[in-house]
Amino acid sequence: MKYNFWNSYSKIVKTKISEQLELGHNKFVIYPFGDIGVLTKYILNNVFNINEEYIIDNSQANNQNIFSLQDAKWERDIYILICSENSKYYHQIRESILQFVPAENVIDLFEDKYERIEEKKVYETLARLEEFIIHE
Repeated sequence: MKYNFWNSYSKIVKTKISEQLELGHNKFVIYPFGDIGVLTKYILNNVFNINEEYIIDNSQANNQNIFSLQDAKWERDIYILICSENSKYYHQIRESILQFVPAENVIDLFEDKYERIEEKKVYETLARLEEFIIHE
């Protein structure tokens, strides 16, 4: 089981990081720091020879190298790697980071895996429909 996890997720992580490096982005923050975050750190450090700027994880924050979301210091040339595909917290994680960081600096490692883009379009359509109904 762990091999399948490592193999399938490492391909996704390597692809997304490679895409960012091609764009000239080379400063990364890992958020959150669960199993996929640990895998992402390993790949950044050992495959791409890049040290993350820091890690964000509210439950593991220690103010040394792992920060809470509120205590993290964001800079324009830093890109946040969202390392979670947990459907239960999918939107919560993404919405919380967007309160502190512009969307163009957020790299969602799993935005395509479960067709979340299409899901977002459904929510936007529902919001427009709700707005239309309210104004009727």
